[in-house]
Amino acid sequence: MASLLKLSTAVRRQTLLAGSRAGSSYAAAFRSALSNEPATEVTTLDSGLRVASESVPSQVATVGLFIDAGSRYEDKHSNGTANFFEHLAFKGTTKRSQSALEQEVESMGAQLDASTGRDQTAFTARCLSKDVPKLVEILADVVQNPRLDDADVKRAREVILGEIEQVDAGNLREVVFDHLHSTAFQGTSLSNTVWGPSSNIRSIKADDVRGYVNSHYKAPRMVLAAAGDVRQAELEKLAEKHLGKIESTFDGKAPQLSPVRFTGSEMRVRDDSLPLAYVAVAVEGCGVSDSDAMALSVASALIGTWDRTFGGGVNNASKLAVASAHDKLCHNFESFNLTYRDTGLWGIYFECDPLMCEDMLFNVQNEWMRLCTMVTDGEVERAKRQLKTRLLAQLEGPHAICEDIGRQVLTLGRREPLHDVERRIENVTAQNVRDVAMRYIFDRCPAVAAVGPVENLPDYMRIRSSMYWTRLNVASGCFVVAAVIAGELSNGEPKRHFSHYEAFCRVSTRRRCPTKQPCTKHNVVYRHHRQTTKHSKMVLESTMVCFDNSDYQRNGDYFPTRLNAQKDGVNLVCLSKVRSNPENNVGLMTLSNTTEVLATLTSDVGRILSKLHLVNPNGNINLMTGLRIAHLVLKHRQGKNHKMRIVVFVGSPVEHDEGELVKLAKKLKKEKVNVDIVSFGDHQKNNDTFTAFINVLNGKDGTGSHLVCVPRGSVFSEALISSPIIQGEDGSGGAGLGGAGFEFGVDPNEDPELALALRVSMEEQRLRQEEEQRRATANSAADGTAGAGAGAGSDKEASGAAAGTGAGASASAGGSEPHAEEAMLERALALSTGEIMPTDDSMPDFANMTEEEQIAFAMQMSMQDAQEPISQPAKRQKQEKDTPMEVDVEDIEIAGVSPEYLMSVLENLPGVDPQSEAVRNAVGSLNKDSSSSGSKNKPDNKDSKDEESKK
Repeated sequence: MASLLKLSTAVRRQTLLAGSRAGSSYAAAFRSALSNEPATEVTTLDSGLRVASESVPSQVATVGLFIDAGSRYEDKHSNGTANFFEHLAFKGTTKRSQSALEQEVESMGAQLDASTGRDQTAFTARCLSKDVPKLVEILADVVQNPRLDDADVKRAREVILGEIEQVDAGNLREVVFDHLHSTAFQGTSLSNTVWGPSSNIRSIKADDVRGYVNSHYKAPRMVLAAAGDVRQAELEKLAEKHLGKIESTFDGKAPQLSPVRFTGSEMRVRDDSLPLAYVAVAVEGCGVSDSDAMALSVASALIGTWDRTFGGGVNNASKLAVASAHDKLCHNFESFNLTYRDTGLWGIYFECDPLMCEDMLFNVQNEWMRLCTMVTDGEVERAKRQLKTRLLAQLEGPHAICEDIGRQVLTLGRREPLHDVERRIENVTAQNVRDVAMRYIFDRCPAVAAVGPVENLPDYMRIRSSMYWTRLNVASGCFVVAAVIAGELSNGEPKRHFSHYEAFCRVSTRRRCPTKQPCTKHNVVYRHHRQTTKHSKMVLESTMVCFDNSDYQRNGDYFPTRLNAQKDGVNLVCLSKVRSNPENNVGLMTLSNTTEVLATLTSDVGRILSKLHLVNPNGNINLMTGLRIAHLVLKHRQGKNHKMRIVVFVGSPVEHDEGELVKLAKKLKKEKVNVDIVSFGDHQKNNDTFTAFINVLNGKDGTGSHLVCVPRGSVFSEALISSPIIQGEDGSGGAGLGGAGFEFGVDPNEDPELALALRVSMEEQRLRQEEEQRRATANSAADGTAGAGAGAGSDKEASGAAAGTGAGASASAGGSEPHAEEAMLERALALSTGEIMPTDDSMPDFANMTEEEQIAFAMQMSMQDAQEPISQPAKRQKQEKDTPMEVDVEDIEIAGVSPEYLMSVLENLPGVDPQSEAVRNAVGSLNKDSSSSGSKNKPDNKDSKDEESKK
């Protein structure tokens, strides 16, 4: 067997080596083929005009004139002039009428074309190679002798306005990219559209076009390029003959590119009549000649392009394409890298269904962060091959080669050979991709443009906050954090303030630790000495958010509607709760009609937000039922040391009586549940009722629960950001909102894992110090004074036990019985810490209970009235005798609960399997207990009535 394994390993190794050698030989042959491609020849005439050509074995040739002219060279008053001349160029010259020009071109079977961009304008002609001289003469005549009469200008104006309407209605991709440039480069010439505003088009005259041509169409700003069966010497002679008279000097100042400035911003054009949302998100890229341009192109190829009409979507190399195909995130997307002379735009464009905007953008930004942190060598190699294929495919034929020559020579002054391009692509490594991604993408402000039903697209601040990760996964190295804290702890509190602390960390992700032990996950943080004079505790809390989705939420008195404004508020609350402490949990439920728990307690805010986007207005609000269910969910939370809080959004008139809410508030107060209410919609009756509700919850302290009223026209985020709901009681909350005074000097929003690690470390240190102190005390007591110390300790313990007994007796005598659940929790806490507490005969013996009995008791405890002790039927009978006419509404509701309802509640609880045998036995035993208790009460009541009649 061992020999077979060795043989298979050897065969596999030989196969890999053979594949590697085959790949190397193929790469060498590929480079050799590219190096044998004909070179591009470039010559500069005396006038400054550049002539470039490449000989291609083809009977078809393309010749073109490329000019440094476009919308970037225009100001806000002349924007659109370059495009206007494009439409007038082939309308005739002073030598040829339009009809004569068209007949001459048609007779040769040639095709004329013109295009205008932001920084270049091109006039090209495709023809047979033998007709190149004639086409050069026609192009020279077009740019030097345009007719530009008023009638042609008027017709061109109507054509341009019609084309703009068609683009706005049909080519929404172009519209989105125009908006992207407008917002990304706002205030600079690169924000100008090629078409220009309609006001300029209506005001442009023939003299304006003529002046623009005379100032920009100069020999140093032009390139004559050709590809096909052409010779460079012949092309130079044609250029001298037909273009030699073009002036090389400028009447005034030569046109120059104005500096650009990238601005992280957004532009949204909401149009709900469109079936899809069209979105583009980009960061600032680099110029075409920058050394990072190729690495950014590889990164763009790694994200890829996908359309739902493509086959094999789930087997695509791009992870974003796989997610898009599997989850139907979008209809198509394309990653782009637009480069200009001095800047660029790197990003993605996608078209998706209205409700998938957020999910698609979430996946996009996750992929971007992956580029910055964990892209692999294999992925980069695949992306490089895809980029090579695409570049070579784009240069197929004389026409594509001619355009590439003209644009490169105009921008760079030369054309880069294909073998040099291939070498630059091959030199890109995974580390290069990660480096450029960190420079251009990570924690950068993006520009966003969106058209269509974009209501579900996250707001800009959420998009911006997703442009970084607070933790980075690296493949090697060791991350060490050491907290050097001055001061001692006593009973969990510092005897004196920490003077300072210093957190040390690995400075470089490429450096290995001295132990040579590789680590798979590290948090890269940088901390320095920091004074800490105030210690703000990170509160452990479980929060249920109650969402008002009644029909009143259709109103538009909050932008855009009450429903969507409320969603922004819920988003802010959920993020602040989870980011304030990584152990916090948040749940979500709706309040209208039959209240529904959409998401049980979780720290995954994305799950909550995905459920939130599916909520629609329906019915009327049911506040009381919602609060009871939220309380029930919190009671079954996994983290029993978490505080309980309910955040309620109410924008509908509440029909409940104030007394009912006050009664519920008393119950919640006993259960130590805090409630925050966000009231909006200017329902004055609601505010008065909620004020009484909050006052009862807060009691004498006046803290814990809050009421925030958001007036009409206000922005939810602005109203909540400064409220105690977000900031907390001491103003130290507000995840991601900054502020000083963090525990151990660490902002948990910036690095929650470091804050948690420090807190756990300090808690362990405190426990160790307490244990050492107890041991030291015990040892000192045992030395020499063992007898006296023991006697004193015995007396002290006996007196303490007597005092505890007396306290318990007085409590029972006064009739103030503690809540059974609180007593149970106190007893469990005492047992866990090793302390002895007075026992209560009414409390069950959990140690001797089976699992089924424990579950049954927990369910009975959660459904029992909060004002009654558990397992005290005699006292309950006495209360029924004293107040026979008082009936609790909640008792009636609980009595009608069916086993099916209990099972449905258990299905929504995390960590509970309702189909397990233990749960089923517990439900059955609970039903038996309730029926047996009812049968027991009947004879007791009868006996009491007989005794009363005898008396």
